[in-house]
Amino acid sequence: MKRPKQQATPIKTQMGTWLALTVRKLPRSRIIYKSFEPPPSNDHSVDNEIDKYLSSPNQLCLPLKHVTLYELSREIRKLKEGKCPGYDLVDATLLKQLPKRMREHLTEIIPTHQFGFREGHGTIEQVHRLVDVIGRALENKLYCCAAFLDISQAFDKGSVLGPVLYLIYTADLPAHASTTTATYADDTAILSTHENQDSASDSLQQHLNLIEKWLRQWRIKANTDKSVQVTFTLKRKTCPPVKFCNVEIPQADDAKYLGMHLDRRLTWRKHIWTKRKQLDCKLRGMYWLIGRKSQLSDASKMTIYKTILKPVWTYGIQLWGTASHSNIEILERFQSKTMRAMFNIPPHISNKYINLDLNLRTVKEEIENYSKNYQTRLDQHINQLVTELQGEGSLRYSRLKRNSISDLAIRFAEK
Repeated sequence: MKRPKQQATPIKTQMGTWLALTVRKLPRSRIIYKSFEPPPSNDHSVDNEIDKYLSSPNQLCLPLKHVTLYELSREIRKLKEGKCPGYDLVDATLLKQLPKRMREHLTEIIPTHQFGFREGHGTIEQVHRLVDVIGRALENKLYCCAAFLDISQAFDKGSVLGPVLYLIYTADLPAHASTTTATYADDTAILSTHENQDSASDSLQQHLNLIEKWLRQWRIKANTDKSVQVTFTLKRKTCPPVKFCNVEIPQADDAKYLGMHLDRRLTWRKHIWTKRKQLDCKLRGMYWLIGRKSQLSDASKMTIYKTILKPVWTYGIQLWGTASHSNIEILERFQSKTMRAMFNIPPHISNKYINLDLNLRTVKEEIENYSKNYQTRLDQHINQLVTELQGEGSLRYSRLKRNSISDLAIRFAEK
């Protein structure tokens, strides 16, 4: 997708002629001899080693192709049961049943608040849990003191079983009755809600002390530099700071968790503006490909937009779709300007007709569509913590004049 680089100019010889023309006139054998002439040496051991390698069979064979997980599963399903196993005593029946047994066993071990590397568990559902707690605190005029922790060098080894082993190793992470725990692999968030800011920090500090003791016992190191504390409230006061691993966690007005920015009042303005800047940067880098002077067809330009630019702002749209109209218009304007630049549309044509001709949904229509599909997913989810999010009053901010996911889904169904 990068712009093609210009070719370097040809090289001239000392006689002033182009080297490419001079090479074409020389005999092929002379060119090869002059280009690959070995340096003079009396040691013939290197020559013998090279001759032995070149004369060996299959010395030009290509390396083995990597096997994907799907190909491995397909070959295991083709195995016939009842045949004698190999020297490892692993028969076809065991190979076919092992993945199912491992998944059922891990379901019993891994806690419900852990959403990382689990089937049917995504980042949106985990962030939704935090947003639900924060939204209820804002609605009830409470303080929500949150700490976002980071574990150092959790997956530096890069092994295939590394993530699964990490989930098993950290399955007994201590919990607290007065806080909410949300973990996605090594990304951990602890939330404490109370009507008094001091009480909210005290409950959070007690939970952090338990986690600190647990980390010290199992020799896991936390990265305090990347940890952050945020007070989610509509009031002016801020919760007192808390300590983790004998270091005071720095406070901020927003935090980034699983790719989504949560600001102090949960307006989603910081998240939307961050996505807008990312979109502008991506569009500048590929404007030569989809801009006005591009030779691509309209269908190809639209495909590039939907596969590269659109996923940037649709991520988490089920949650930030409850933002105010002015914040949503930030992305609406980007899409309109991009369409006009891609297809060289004059300014007197309305955006309404542009979307109709291109068969393109607006940002608000995408919010309603994603919310409907997301509501269906919540109804059929296997985790009880997720199914509780669709209860009455979940993600509903009547005082802030915002819509809930359920309202958006019902509105789309009525249309």
